[in-house]
Amino acid sequence: MFSKVKVVAVSVFLRFLVSQVNFWSFFFLRVVSKRDRKADGNTLLITGTFYSDNWLATHLRPLGKAKSIRRIIMVASTKVPEIEGVDGAYPGKLLTLCLGSTGARLVTFARLALSRRPEFIGGFHLLLNGLVAMLLSSATGAQSIYICGGGPREIVGGGYLTENRLFGMLEGPDNRLEQHLIRSVGLMNIIITMGREGAKFFRDHAKTSHIAILPGGLDPTVYYPAAVEPDIDVIAVGRLSRVKRMDRLLEAIAVLDSRERKIRVAIVGDGPLKGSLEKLASDYNLSKNVTFVGWTEDVSKWLGRSKLFVMTSDSEGLSQALIQATLCGLPAVVSDVGDLKDIVTNGENGYLIDDLTPENFAKKISLLLFDDDLRRRLGRNARIASEPYTIESAARQWDKILAAD
Repeated sequence: MFSKVKVVAVSVFLRFLVSQVNFWSFFFLRVVSKRDRKADGNTLLITGTFYSDNWLATHLRPLGKAKSIRRIIMVASTKVPEIEGVDGAYPGKLLTLCLGSTGARLVTFARLALSRRPEFIGGFHLLLNGLVAMLLSSATGAQSIYICGGGPREIVGGGYLTENRLFGMLEGPDNRLEQHLIRSVGLMNIIITMGREGAKFFRDHAKTSHIAILPGGLDPTVYYPAAVEPDIDVIAVGRLSRVKRMDRLLEAIAVLDSRERKIRVAIVGDGPLKGSLEKLASDYNLSKNVTFVGWTEDVSKWLGRSKLFVMTSDSEGLSQALIQATLCGLPAVVSDVGDLKDIVTNGENGYLIDDLTPENFAKKISLLLFDDDLRRRLGRNARIASEPYTIESAARQWDKILAAD
């Protein structure tokens, strides 16, 4: 009973919160004229929570090289990686002690927005960074940028499927809150999605045309096909959280192992489910087959040692891990969800699995592992398909996007 009351209270609070952000954003948009661009022209102030320096750099490096942006200020709780054209800004220790890391970061973000008055204000993910960026942009006359890294699940059901601690307390879909979030997206000046499915969702639901597809840009001198013979059969890269469904991968490997095929697997990443996944691997007698690499910035090294990339997620945007793998010339076996089909084409550079059973993943994994000619041909095609997702290409796209607005 108490739990139900708590969920209802959270739902009411979140509806009120988002509706107030929408109201004041709309109000400011009507009464605040565009400010003098000389205040801090061609500057982007942005914030977000990130679990990997690689993930953040994939988005910030192209922005740093874009000619239309003079300076980027990234407000973060942890150190921002060294990137040309990007400055890190951090909340003070006392503020963090009083408000917690998220509260202190957002207050610092607001202070800089009001004092610096940059031309662009943005947030990675809608909850809560994108919402705060939208409110501050409308209050200062800046252009708002929402980078949707998590796809439609940031909005669907009111965001209950995200890893946001506040919205995750809903424990189930909230359709009224979802409508409030859709209205929020409709007030944004620039919406960046990772792929076509995300863009279609926002066009259909938020009724806005201010959408661009830009999953970031990677360095092709870091991610490239290795010249050595791989010693790992299957690699999976991602945060060890429920949406990634690494348990499904372990079940698929267990199916193969039952046929006396000792598949060597590397799982690169960390997260809240690491302990339970290690136990599951042990339960399947896969401890000798599976290596839990943990968190590492040197993902390219592990990709270079691998034969094929597997992603068993329930939901994805256009995954950076997938782009990294295909740049390294790895064919991919992935869930047919979200924007993964933007890169993977069935039978050409990998396989899309629509019925997400371990057995279906196992069939395609087996096919690629035991047909060297097929695997190499699909790997070459995978490299070609990923060429548009480099830093230079993404920088040119950013210039077009920002010039249009």
